[in-house]
Amino acid sequence: MVNPFFQFLLFTSALLPLIGRAQSTLVPGFDHPESVWPTPGVVYVSNIGKELKPSDKDGDGYISRLDPRGRVLEQRFLTGLNAPKGMAVVRGVLYVADIDRIVGFNLRTKSVVFELDFTSEKTQLLNDLVIRDAQTLFVSATDRGKVYQVNLSAKTYTALPGTTNGPNGLFFDADRRRLFVVGYGSNGQPGDIGVFEEQNGQMIYRTLLPRAGVFDGVTLLNGKVALVTDWGTTSRPGGKLWRLDLTSNTLKPYAALTNLSGPADFGVFGQMLYLPQLTAGTVLVQRMD
Repeated sequence: MVNPFFQFLLFTSALLPLIGRAQSTLVPGFDHPESVWPTPGVVYVSNIGKELKPSDKDGDGYISRLDPRGRVLEQRFLTGLNAPKGMAVVRGVLYVADIDRIVGFNLRTKSVVFELDFTSEKTQLLNDLVIRDAQTLFVSATDRGKVYQVNLSAKTYTALPGTTNGPNGLFFDADRRRLFVVGYGSNGQPGDIGVFEEQNGQMIYRTLLPRAGVFDGVTLLNGKVALVTDWGTTSRPGGKLWRLDLTSNTLKPYAALTNLSGPADFGVFGQMLYLPQLTAGTVLVQRMD
């Protein structure tokens, strides 16, 4: 998910002529794509690997590079990862959540310039990454039911108090200093949608929508609406992209995007939506309404 700080208006005006009249493009050929991170001119895609083994240290995970239209610039741009998931770019470094560590790559040289080990937390599923500021990230650990705040300079982390069921997707609203969290669920129970809000210097969690789906990604469109991906439940089979009304905390399908195959951690940049379908091995590039 992309922080609004990075959503430059100039990029939007430059991108639309490239898209032309095409409303959507389905880009195939990925190996279980889990997350995207759009930047001006380049979209990064994390690939778990040939097999859907999100906790296996098999070394076959990698990062792809696309142009804004979805054309593959470099299939294996960054390699040597295990099962990469969430990503975030800060000052020319691409940070990647990779099972039980965060790895940072210099985007110019492709060299590893940062690594933070989470093995003491006994997690095997570090998942989404978002930016709080130039020195701070948030990362979810779905299997541990925690969200951590990471200090990049000190290479330290602390767990936030309380969270949703199987925290997965994150989005930090810099304007209102709040962190949205959507849950994949755990122990056979669907996940929640909730938010950490800053109060007296502390991040306090509150549930917005309990036990509502198998959620993966979240992005705030404006102060009243967020988009959320959902793998589907028994009562609502099939992957979906939801519009979450933050006034009423209700979900409605977004456009016709209701039969998705493992909709994962998507990104919105300008008027373009980049949505990985993990089980189908594709990335949907969709012009938004």
